[in-house]
Amino acid sequence: MKNYSLLLALFLLLSACSNNTQNGSIPILSNTEMEEDIDFLYQTIIAVNPHLAIRQQATKTNLYEELDSLRRCSNTLKSFEDFYYLAARMLLLCQDQHIGLQSFYPEGIENHNSYISAKAVAVSEACELRYDKYSVFDSEDIIYINGDYFFAENTYNTQSKEILLPVSAKLLKVNNIPIDDYISKWNRKVDNSTRWDFEKQKYYTYRLYPPNITDLSKDFNITFQVDSVIRTVDMNILRFMKGWLCKDYFEPKVLYFQKTNILYIRLPDMNTEDINYYLENIQQYKNQSIQKIIIDIRYNYGGNDEVWLALLSAIIDKPIICENKVYLKNTPLVIDYMNNIRKTKITHSQIDTFNIGNNDYIDISGNDTIVPLKESIQYTGKIYVLVNEKCFSSALAFTAICNRTNKFITVGQPSNYIGGRGISPFFFTLPHSKLIFTVIPMLDATDVESIGDYYDRFVQVPVMLTINDYMFERSYEGERYSEEFLFNHDPVFQKVLEQKD
Repeated sequence: MKNYSLLLALFLLLSACSNNTQNGSIPILSNTEMEEDIDFLYQTIIAVNPHLAIRQQATKTNLYEELDSLRRCSNTLKSFEDFYYLAARMLLLCQDQHIGLQSFYPEGIENHNSYISAKAVAVSEACELRYDKYSVFDSEDIIYINGDYFFAENTYNTQSKEILLPVSAKLLKVNNIPIDDYISKWNRKVDNSTRWDFEKQKYYTYRLYPPNITDLSKDFNITFQVDSVIRTVDMNILRFMKGWLCKDYFEPKVLYFQKTNILYIRLPDMNTEDINYYLENIQQYKNQSIQKIIIDIRYNYGGNDEVWLALLSAIIDKPIICENKVYLKNTPLVIDYMNNIRKTKITHSQIDTFNIGNNDYIDISGNDTIVPLKESIQYTGKIYVLVNEKCFSSALAFTAICNRTNKFITVGQPSNYIGGRGISPFFFTLPHSKLIFTVIPMLDATDVESIGDYYDRFVQVPVMLTINDYMFERSYEGERYSEEFLFNHDPVFQKVLEQKD
């Protein structure tokens, strides 16, 4: 607690003394300044983030020790580039895509943030443009199914165009290291989308980073199996896959399928600019006979909770009330941020005996109350919500509410991320370099009885996809979220058709 109390004074002191950052340029820092910035980053993560303790307990990995080990590397830094990537790796180690170095500060989150300097955005933008070693777009796209990894697309020789790594190849080794060992010992430490397979008790991911990114080696050899044939290829001569996007990946949709009386709503993300589109188009079907409503949030990485809250208000016939038990760490930095930046007064009566990782917590629990709009279509039946392993952030807040009330039925695959309700990350800058970084502050402990309950692991109607399902989806040339695909080729949508309300 003593270190947390000094953190506020340390930030103000270092910020006042630092004048080595030109507006929009790459900072020039002394070794001492780099060490002080790294120490500030470490102390802030420890003071604010509640999820490290959850992940450490679930995975039996000493993440705090790993984080401290990185911090101690600050006295060996020889350049600003070394410093930048050390800071990035400390944040990546938190294994949360909300946490990291940022090139922006979104206006409107806070009226005034004393932790963000005027130079911070320009400096952070300049650094992100120059240093992109850990960009997710440089990673290979792989599919994890029941403990095994598969490649989802053909990978070609960059010169001959010969297919060297065919679609559906089963991944066995990286540089002769068994794939599970590579993910656990190397890939995990630069991949903030890493999950934990509770059944098989191992780390897994959908992103494969080359060994040169993980600092293992410049070599990048993949050993894989197709049918009974095992081969090894040099990935350095292959075309990297950049991720799969179908034709209508980002397209919001409200469709009414007349033959089945189904209202289908596609939410590709939680974008507030789409709220009016959803409200206006849903209203068109107020007088239609609706047997089922399906809300499809597969591949939804999040955004603003106001989107799904507004959407539900346009559909439901009566209020939905859901109690949430949510907490913040009880540290001076968190209290200062909530009181003076988020303008949410924390009182002593909110300090709870709830304890994880030797920390007391601040109880900021409350209810989600969703009230029907006057123009609501007044739908009285169940609402089916289609989910998959790529849902994140606000999408997981939505599924948390779905699983806490009997109005919804979730269908598909869980994400296995830490889920639940949340608030916007806290934004800080490092005192000398002025780099902006974010830390997630809130923990949802609603209905938690064991450590696995913190994770998005539960789907009411699970649908396990095969590699052939993924292959067909990615090779389909039409619109992925069209009536033709949904009814004829989509196992998750078809599972809803089988359900008896």
